Amino acid sequence: MVGSKMNMRKYLLILSLLFILPLSLAAAEDMPRTFTPAIVKMIGTINPRDVEIIVTNEAGAELTADDALMEFDFPALEQWEVSQSLNFYYSSHLAKNKEGRLSFQIDDLEMDEYNALRVGLELYHNNNTNTRVDPSGNTFVVTFQEGPQEKTAIGTLTVRIRKTAQDIYSAGTYRGYFSMNYTEMN
Repeated sequence: MVGSKMNMRKYLLILSLLFILPLSLAAAEDMPRTFTPAIVKMIGTINPRDVEIIVTNEAGAELTADDALMEFDFPALEQWEVSQSLNFYYSSHLAKNKEGRLSFQIDDLEMDEYNALRVGLELYHNNNTNTRVDPSGNTFVVTFQEGPQEKTAIGTLTVRIRKTAQDIYSAGTYRGYFSMNYTEMN
């Protein structure tokens, strides 16, 4: 009997602990807990779409740095003039207007030091209100408009080569280069 009273006491102790423990936990949850406030910093970036310059040939095909080649066939005449044009456009999505300069430098077409064809560079803004030709004659000054712009005209560059009756050139292949540089103003 003593053993069964002892078992009974253990049983009651365990049973009371099982009821008291959940009650104490429930009471603890009802009490408000305080924490120090946390500050979370949030940083986000919207990347603007930069100005993209697009170049097309006279046929309207877009040119890349890999296929930007101008070939000239010179007639076998006493005097002649040949020319080719490139059209310039831009695409962008700017929050505000931005000004830029698209400058060109051109070399003469040369076969050797004695045979060099003078090359002329002409820029036309084609009555675009957002483009003007710098007084130097070799730079487009462009105001890139805010908002979405898709293939908006900048102007036309024409490379012109003339031979007068007094000019004498040897037959052969003539090579030359012109470079284009874009500078952002603001």
